[in-house]
Parts: sequence; C-alpha cells; structure tokens
Amino acid sequence: MTSLIYENSFDRSQEGWLAEMHADWVIEGKGIAECGGGHLSLRSEIFTEPRHEDGHFNFWLKREFPANVAFEWEFRYPEPGHGGLAIVMWGAKGRNGEDIFDPELPRRRGEVMSDMHSGAINCYHASYIARARKVANLRKNHGFHLVAQGHDLSTVSMPDEWHVVRLEQCDGTIRLIFDGKESFQYTDDGTVGGPPIATGGKFGFRQQNNLYRGDYRNLKVYTS
Repeated sequence: MTSLIYENSFDRSQEGWLAEMHADWVIEGKGIAECGGGHLSLRSEIFTEPRHEDGHFNFWLKREFPANVAFEWEFRYPEPGHGGLAIVMWGAKGRNGEDIFDPELPRRRGEVMSDMHSGAINCYHASYIARARKVANLRKNHGFHLVAQGHDLSTVSMPDEWHVVRLEQCDGTIRLIFDGKESFQYTDDGTVGGPPIATGGKFGFRQQNNLYRGDYRNLKVYTS
C-alpha cells in the first residue's frame, strides 16, 4: 500500500471544521464532532456506563475508497473504566451496490447497530477498542458474521496517549494492527456470508456511548 489517496490531520479550527464536516462527513445518531487542539474529538450526546441502548453513533466519510486499501489513524481515549467500544467500518455499499447515502435506502439510526449489520448495506466492521471483553472482533455484513478475533491491544496500552491504528484489506486479506502489533489476520474466501466484499465503498468510525470520548488525528488512506 504505497499510494496515498486521502489524508486529514484534523488540525483546523472549529469554524473551519464545521464547514468541512458539512461537506465531507455524515453523523448518524447522537454524536458530537469537534475540532481544536490539533485533533478531532468524537463523543456521544449521552454518556452511560455501562453501555445503554441510546446514544451510539456512526461517523462516515462521504468519499468512496477501493477494495485494496489501508486506513491508518492516530487514536487517543480517556480511561473508560470497565468499558468503551470503538469500531471502524469500511467497504460499505447497499446490498445491491447502491451508495449508502442513496435516499432510496432505509434511514440508518446510529444508535441501532442492527441497521449496520442486518439492514440494507454490506460492509466489514472491526472493533479495535473493546476494553470490556478485551477481544477485537472482525465481522462481515450483511449478517453480523463473526469471521475473526484477536487480542484487543488497547488493553495492554495506556489511555490518554496517542496510538496508531491500521486496518488493511489487500486481495481479500484483512489485518488489524495496533501500535505496530497485529491483532488479527483473516482471508475472506467467501465461505462465510457470501462472496468477499471486494468492490470498495464508504469508510467510517462508530463509537458506543460508554466510550466517553475518542480523539483522532493524522488519518491517512493508501491503496496499492
């Protein structure tokens, strides 16, 4: 993955960020996105610990990315106690190939995860912060198929420090890497949940309401 096709340092002012967010990003659910201090902060309007049903949200980038792709970003989070869940979603398209923002598709409610995994879209999603269960899950959708698991490497690192997260998909092989260490690797051969998701699509972050805040900076996207 050598060609940089998108980058965002999230280092603008809140005023500049609001203009960019309106143009390039979509929040589904009760999420708040703020810039300042050289990074983007995402948090729910409703913080609950333990996690409740309301207040989760999706944060989508409107751009389309290819199937052979690597997403890399820096992430920081406060000590969340016993919980905290952050997810990355990619390869997202309608089940018939539509753009996920096609107005003909049912409206997704960010608080309801089933809209993501058992609704009108296909995608992969991986939980890279899952401190309660200490396991990073890779799921293939439509269908919420659990296809790989690995150690949640955030549980052996320090909160309130910047960590580098990298998610790669290359010729059907998916890897999650946290601070240079691999959490899981999976090759989608089509035996679970139908053919591999190999056409590319939209990318986004998801946070549950028991992660008090997630900070993001230096998002980069590469392709081969």
